[in-house]
Amino acid sequence: MVDRVVVYTLTQFPDIEEVTFAIDGQRDAVFSSEGVVLDGPQNRLDYVESLPRIFLDRPGAGARATSPVSITGMANSVEANVLYEITSAEGAVLAEGFTTATCGTGCWGEWGQVVKFNVDENADALITVFEDSAVDGSRINALRYPVTLVPGD
Repeated sequence: MVDRVVVYTLTQFPDIEEVTFAIDGQRDAVFSSEGVVLDGPQNRLDYVESLPRIFLDRPGAGARATSPVSITGMANSVEANVLYEITSAEGAVLAEGFTTATCGTGCWGEWGQVVKFNVDENADALITVFEDSAVDGSRINALRYPVTLVPGD
């Protein structure tokens, strides 16, 4: 798991696309006593099997978000649909909508949306990403990320 965390942490920066691991300056094919094989540079696509179906990359959990906030991530959802909602700690909906990923229904794609919200003071909130069930329209693959909303200009 350490390798996934390192790769996702470092590749959040636009100029870093992949990570090469080395021990004492030597590139080893096996990393740690867990026997994790790292046979070359690693990127996010090497770890998509461990992601939820809809992943929010930015803002990260616990981040401060000013309106408008750019929310971005990856998804492997039906027809590439990604729905989002920003709610206050009390449950009031401050913003909601949908976007589409660059690929879906069996492949991973990137998605992003600029979202406006309005708060008068710093406020605890949740950004929820999800998709609607094609069977009954219920919310599925939902993940909630806590953030602090900050008043915009």
